[in-house]
Amino acid sequence: MQKRQKYVPLELDNDRLDNIVSTLRDRLLSEFWPHVPEGEQRDRIKARLENNILAALRRFANEVEAT
Repeated sequence: MQKRQKYVPLELDNDRLDNIVSTLRDRLLSEFWPHVPEGEQRDRIKARLENNILAALRRFANEVEAT
């Protein structure tokens, strides 16, 4: 039986977090909104994706810290 390893938190600096968020944003954008041309609408979608990705990561981080 495998022993349980101690949880080690993952710490990301701002640059690495920005890279992760922008990569996720770009992948989602190309997957679900490939038809939206560059411009105001695409910029709004990008901003909303970034905000929601960050919110999800923060929520997950808070849940992990609480356990």
